[in-house]
Amino acid sequence: MSTPKVSYYVKTATATNGPFSITQLRGMWCNGAITAADLFCISGQPDWHPLSMLQNTLEAPAPVPTVRTPRVVIVKAPSVQPQQGNPGTAAVLSFLIPGLGQLYRGRMLAGLLSLLFVAMLYASALPYVGLFLHLVVIADAGATPSARSADGEKSLVGLIFLILALAVTVIAILMNIKK
Repeated sequence: MSTPKVSYYVKTATATNGPFSITQLRGMWCNGAITAADLFCISGQPDWHPLSMLQNTLEAPAPVPTVRTPRVVIVKAPSVQPQQGNPGTAAVLSFLIPGLGQLYRGRMLAGLLSLLFVAMLYASALPYVGLFLHLVVIADAGATPSARSADGEKSLVGLIFLILALAVTVIAILMNIKK
């Protein structure tokens, strides 16, 4: 069911006009055609009332503030490169303890694997192979970033070293098992 529309009549100092809808009254109020001193009557009722009784209804509602959503700008953060360190210091550290230079330069996996492989080879029956790999680890730790690939990824030399070290370690372990 829809609610019936209410009609209003307005009596000013000069005339009585109507019927008007509340929307029409609001427009007349905002334009100054009617004031709080004028009277209104609801259609079908005999009593006249001052328009000031409808003042809150007739005044234009305050504009709803528009909320501006902030513009989101996504900025790509620069990639964080590990601490490069001094290549000479890294080479000396790897001389003292295999793989320590790689750890110093921020290459954790390379440092730990170097330490593991060289230590296993020194402890096995192949200490000369361990010494050779130890020298390779020192050279790798002292290599400058330009000697590596341009974007900082693992170089082909590092991959070859890793495969060689793994193969030699496995061979050394197998030779010790047979004895």
